[in-house]
Amino acid sequence: MNKLVILLTLMLFGCSDNNEPIYDKTGNYGITVEMSDKMFVTFDEIVLIYEDTISCMGMTPNGPRVKFTSYSENNIPNSWARYYAKDKLVLVNTDEQVQGVQFPPRSKETDMQTIQHEFVHHILHQYGFEKSSVDHTNEMFKLCGFGVKLYYY
Repeated sequence: MNKLVILLTLMLFGCSDNNEPIYDKTGNYGITVEMSDKMFVTFDEIVLIYEDTISCMGMTPNGPRVKFTSYSENNIPNSWARYYAKDKLVLVNTDEQVQGVQFPPRSKETDMQTIQHEFVHHILHQYGFEKSSVDHTNEMFKLCGFGVKLYYY
């Protein structure tokens, strides 16, 4: 009987050699988060950030997919996060230290600011503002998702 329970559990939830959860959670506006033990923010916080961002922008598209992954392990050019418009994907870097000039270490605060910034990209793309999204000239970045605030001491 125990073997049957274990087998059913593996079939339902899968398994991973690095023990990271491999399931998705979907929230309001269809925002989907690939759950990971590398998240510094909770699922509910991510949904709230999206709701705050669409409220600030006055636009309500379906949410993107959010995934957390190591950029250094996957040969992705270094940054806090990236938005892939074609896939409607926000890819958050889980590396503890993002390499760059005076970048602070990754934290809950940097993840929250980064995710909000990438949500602005997503929303702009969904409403046809691709150019001002890519070149960061749309005023919505200043109003609703500046990105990681770098403090110089």
